[in-house]
Amino acid sequence: MISFEASGAAALGVLISLVGAASLHGRSLDASAAVRGRLWGPARGGAPAWFGRMLRRAELGWEVEMAWPWARRGAVAAALGVAFVAPLLGVAAVAVAVLARVVQPRFGRRREGAACATALPGVLDLLSAAVASGWSLAQAVTAVAERSDVVGQDLAIVSARHQRGTPLQEALDGWAVRRRGTGVELVADALALAGTSGGSQAQALRGVGDTLREREALAREVRALASQAQMSAWVLVLTPVGFAVAVAALDARVGSFLFATPMGAACAVTGLGLDLAGACWMRHLVGRVA
Repeated sequence: MISFEASGAAALGVLISLVGAASLHGRSLDASAAVRGRLWGPARGGAPAWFGRMLRRAELGWEVEMAWPWARRGAVAAALGVAFVAPLLGVAAVAVAVLARVVQPRFGRRREGAACATALPGVLDLLSAAVASGWSLAQAVTAVAERSDVVGQDLAIVSARHQRGTPLQEALDGWAVRRRGTGVELVADALALAGTSGGSQAQALRGVGDTLREREALAREVRALASQAQMSAWVLVLTPVGFAVAVAALDARVGSFLFATPMGAACAVTGLGLDLAGACWMRHLVGRVA
């Protein structure tokens, strides 16, 4: 009769063989992708920015585009090994990866929105100066669209839509829809009012820029005043978890009860759920003030 250790060793050997075959196949795909890149240009996608920053900080001297496929294969092999040794831990890791995949675009949009709100007053000054010097608004937008930041990319989209026949105000309204809550709505509304009433577009842009600066200064003051409340919320959230981990590490009976019995697991899950609910509620309260 085959023992559990023998079957486990055989399964691990099959796993290593599959990973090796996948690596060889991936290497051949990378070679063909390199040929396609030389013939038709580089393909879209590639290594994410965080991976390149990690390699630069580690000072390994590896090329990002060559190291990224091997890093993905190593991550897959590690995930399969964890799933083989500890299935519950593998399921938890998959759940965390799926959650991160779902949440990452939202955080990316939030970062882009913050960058847009920060750079927008300076861009409005450039547009106002260009319009005041005799340029049309479309020419000013096209000139400022050469910037490499988020606002420059957005204005490049606005300029491209206008050159394809879309009215400039409609393109600006579309930009305001994409960047809600960053101040672009004020820009679109001010330019629409200036266009219908015959007012000065340069003055409208200058006024919106001053308003956004005042709003940013007020937001910084509110964040400074709310930082103490945020720190208190973090302490209230992390203290129960830290206390439970410390007690479980110091007293083996507590750890065995929490992690080895159904009643202990139910207590731990209930406590974590209540702690998470409290964290969400405190974040909601602090967010309403901010």
